[in-house]
This record gives sequence, structure tokens and C-alpha cells, in this order.
Amino acid sequence: MTLKTDTTPTKYFFHTVEVKSIPIPPNVRIVVGTGFAIDEIHFLTAGHVCDSMFSSIMTENSSGIEFAGLDRKGMEIKGILTIDKIDIKNDICMLESDGPHGVIPLTISDGRPFP
Repeated sequence: MTLKTDTTPTKYFFHTVEVKSIPIPPNVRIVVGTGFAIDEIHFLTAGHVCDSMFSSIMTENSSGIEFAGLDRKGMEIKGILTIDKIDIKNDICMLESDGPHGVIPLTISDGRPFP
């Protein structure tokens, strides 16, 4: 079996990144999800993605979480993330970088969503 070791997704989109657990060999289980930049240091992803990554870290199958995406100039960037908050009930998670990540944040509306 071939293990994907490169964090580069097939295709990048502005505002989004690939978030992925960092496996500790010989483990081959990798948790992968999509993160959405919401400010200069935070990303949102699904709660079940963070829950799986947290479980992987706690069982020592993973050493952390990394991301890959595009910066404001369209250049590839990579970095390390930590779990800031997980809301399992609403299936949402906030990830935090250790400094400005360089991904263009989404514009979040102050209003209520349309029905």
C-alpha cells in the first residue's frame, strides 16, 4: 500500500485549506478535512474531523495537525495547527495557527441566514 506523505492537495481554493493529522510511523491512518479561514489565525472545520484528530493524537498515532493552502499571493503555504475549541453537538471546530497563516479569511455575515 502506498501512503500519501505529501500534504499538497490536488487543488487549492482561496479561503480554504486541507487540514491533516501528522501520522507517527508505522501508523498509516491519516485524518483529513477542509478548513475555512475566518481570521488571521483561525480556521473552522467539522467537529468530527477535530474529534478524530484529537483521538489520533491522544492514542499517539499522530503528532499534531498540519495545513496546506494558498496565501494572498496565490503561493503554496503550509503550517501547524492546534485545536482551539470543539463543539461536537453542532459538529464544528476551531483550529488555531501559532501566528498569521496568510490565507484570505472568509467574510462572515453579521445577519441571520436565509431560511
